[in-house]
Amino acid sequence: MRIRRQPARYRHSEDGSDTAANLAVVHDEQEEKKEDVTMPDINANIRTYPVEYVRSPYGEGWTHLEDYDIFCHEPEVENDPELTFTSSIEEPDVTAMLESHLGSIMVDPGLGQQCITVRRSCIFKDGVAWMRRTNFNPLQQLCVTFVGEGGVDEGGPRREFLQMMFHGLATSSLFQGEEGRGIPTSNLSSLHKREYFFAGQTCGMILCQGGPPPKFLSPLILEYIQKGCRGEDCMPSVVDVPRLDIRAELQRISSAEILGTLEENDTTQVIRDECEMYQPLSVFTAGDFVKVAVQYYTVIRNKAQLDQFISGLQVYSLEKLVKECPANMKALLTNANPATLEPDDLYNTFEPSFSDEGSNARAEEEAAMFSWMMFLQDCASNIGICKLEDVLAFATGARHRPPCGYGVQPTISFSGASPLPSASTCAVQLVLPTGLGEEKFNDKMTEGILGALGFGSA
Repeated sequence: MRIRRQPARYRHSEDGSDTAANLAVVHDEQEEKKEDVTMPDINANIRTYPVEYVRSPYGEGWTHLEDYDIFCHEPEVENDPELTFTSSIEEPDVTAMLESHLGSIMVDPGLGQQCITVRRSCIFKDGVAWMRRTNFNPLQQLCVTFVGEGGVDEGGPRREFLQMMFHGLATSSLFQGEEGRGIPTSNLSSLHKREYFFAGQTCGMILCQGGPPPKFLSPLILEYIQKGCRGEDCMPSVVDVPRLDIRAELQRISSAEILGTLEENDTTQVIRDECEMYQPLSVFTAGDFVKVAVQYYTVIRNKAQLDQFISGLQVYSLEKLVKECPANMKALLTNANPATLEPDDLYNTFEPSFSDEGSNARAEEEAAMFSWMMFLQDCASNIGICKLEDVLAFATGARHRPPCGYGVQPTISFSGASPLPSASTCAVQLVLPTGLGEEKFNDKMTEGILGALGFGSA
C-alpha cells in the first residue's frame, strides 16, 4: 500500500533530541523507481508534524531544512500574483474547504484516538505538556477526560477543552497587540523552549479538531505567510504595533507635513535608536520613516518567533491552506469580519422534539419554546447577566460554532422533573424545563447555565 499524502513524519533519536542531524525523515511520496512501502503502525512512537525550522545558512532568520523540498520556501518571483493576499480565484466555502483538508490529513477515528487527561485549572499547561510527548499523535482525533469528572467523550468534552485552549492561547504571554490582532512577542526564552512552535500547533489543533475558529491573530501573520515569510514584502499597519507609546508616536509622525520640522521627544529617539535610523529626520519622508518603524516592531524584531509559530501551524498543513485559500483562512484565523451571534440563529440551531399535537404536554412544550425565545432576546439585549455565548457554551461545550458543525443535529427536549435546564454536550441536546412562567423560566435558565461547572454538571 502506498503512503497517503500527509505531512512528513520523523522519529526521535535515542537521545530524544530534535536536531537536524538526528532527524530520520520519512517522505509521504515515494519516487516511482522506489519500492512501495507499508503505512507504519499509527500507534508507533512517531511524531507526525513537519520538519522544524532551523537557522538559514544564507543570512539572518529561520528557514526549513533545505534538504526536504516539500517544506522549503522556494524563491518566488517579485510581484507573483499567487502571493497577493487577496485572491481573484474563487474559493470553496469555508466548511467545504476545511472538510476536504481534514479528510486529507486526519487519521480515521476508527483506527484509534489520542486520549488525554487534563486538569481544568491548568488546561493550557496540560494541553501543551501532552503535545510535547513523543508518542502524541496530533492527527488522531482527541478523546478528552477532565480530572475528577466522569463521562465518555463523544464530542462535548473535546469541544470544551478546545474552547479553553483557545482562551489560554489568545491570552498567553506569547502574543501581544490589540484584541483580535495578536502577533508573537519577541521573547527569546520562549523561542528557545519552542513555545511558539506549540502555540502554532495549538492553533491548528483548535481549528482541525472541531473547536471554535481561533480568531485572534493579526491579518499580518497571514500576509507574512502569503509573502513567503519575507517580512520586507509585508505592509503592516500602525495598529499592529504592540507598544502603545510607540504606536501613538508613529501616528503623530505620520500626520506631520514636513518631518524635518517635527519636534523630537524621548519616544522618537527610542524609535530611531531601535530601528537604527541615525540620519537627520529631514532625510526621511513621514511615510518612509513610519513604514520602516512599523515593519521593525511587527515583523523584523520577532521574525524568528513568527517563523517558529508558522512551523507549528504546519503540523496540520495550514501554511499551504493559507496560500491556497487566503480569504477563507482570514475568516477563520482573524477577527477581520467578526460574526455576531443572534437570537434567531441560536433558536434555529436546535430542533425541538415535541409531544403529539393536541396533548397537554405539547401545549406546555410550546409555552417553554416561547419562553426560550424571549430568554434569548433578553440575553442579546443585555437584560440580565446571561449572554448568548454562555447559552451556546452550556449546550455545546463551546462559545462559538465549529466551522464544520457538530457532527449531529442539535436538539431540544423537555422535562417537568426539574426547574433547571440540563444539557448533553456530546449529543448536543438541551433539555428545557416546562410548567414555568416566563419570568421564572428566565431566572431558572440563568441559574442553571451560569451555575454549571462543565461536562460533569451540564
